[in-house]
Amino acid sequence: MHNLHITPGVRFINYQTQYTQGADIPGATGTNQGKLPASNKSFTKVEPSVDFNWKPLQWLAVFASYAQAYKEPQVGGGGGLYQSIRPVYNLEHSADYNAGIKLHFNDADYLHHFFAMFSFYHLHFSNQFVAAYDANGNYLGDADGDSIYQGVNIALEDDLLYNVHVFANLNFEKATFAHYTTGGVSYQGLPVSNVPESTFNIGAKYRYFLDGILMSPSIWYTYTGAQNMWNNNTVMPSSQKIPAYDTLNLGLESVIPTHGSVPLLKDVKLNLDMLNVTNNHYNPFEYVTSGGLLGGNSQGQVLALPGAPFTVYGSISADF
Repeated sequence: MHNLHITPGVRFINYQTQYTQGADIPGATGTNQGKLPASNKSFTKVEPSVDFNWKPLQWLAVFASYAQAYKEPQVGGGGGLYQSIRPVYNLEHSADYNAGIKLHFNDADYLHHFFAMFSFYHLHFSNQFVAAYDANGNYLGDADGDSIYQGVNIALEDDLLYNVHVFANLNFEKATFAHYTTGGVSYQGLPVSNVPESTFNIGAKYRYFLDGILMSPSIWYTYTGAQNMWNNNTVMPSSQKIPAYDTLNLGLESVIPTHGSVPLLKDVKLNLDMLNVTNNHYNPFEYVTSGGLLGGNSQGQVLALPGAPFTVYGSISADF
């Protein structure tokens, strides 16, 4: 079948870790954080994958894919894995399934370079190692678990006119722990922290010439749904949520041709981005602290990283 493509793949990987305890490793409190003797670990794994693509019609494609991958848990550095745990652990493993359809119309009656994609994904992330430390690097505890991420993604884009491009993307995602064990207690169904329930983006770009200079103003809106916090005090996901937030953004690009007035210089590009033009106040990241960062009676309080206010970025580049 000329319209069917199946692409298998395989990757061989090897991870090696080595910890050498040659001297004291003082933490912020002056205590030695290097508690373990020298040790090492080596892993060799196979990562298979396969891609399937079937095009039954000129404007329609059906796709599916499957892939496995491995990664090391976070190790080393301040608050690293080897401070309290020997390097005898399993590699974290992911199995990813993805399936959907794509539609592409080129110069149709009402659709000009129209593209749409509808897909479903399912990711099983297993052998997870989650360690928690306070701001001084003191080990608070650890957890292990398997989590499942699944969702639906919809993407659209088109040239409404020859010089007007529009796009939109919508994603719904649910991420939960199939099992989660911490402090010797097993939990199931806990939400994975810092995963938005939904995201949405929509925008447009317009192109026109002004005195021989190509101008491209743009506008785009982004929305990030609510997400569960992480509780560093209990080493567990929290039922408390980071509120949803959104931003409205503007941009302007321009290309100034030099017409040979400067030797070897083809053109100059100017770019201006104005982010969060409505100056919304929001926190993209929040968590429940164990008290190590601020001390005092801050244990159990919510700490936040505030989002940027109205911000303007500009850049100049040249093509030779």
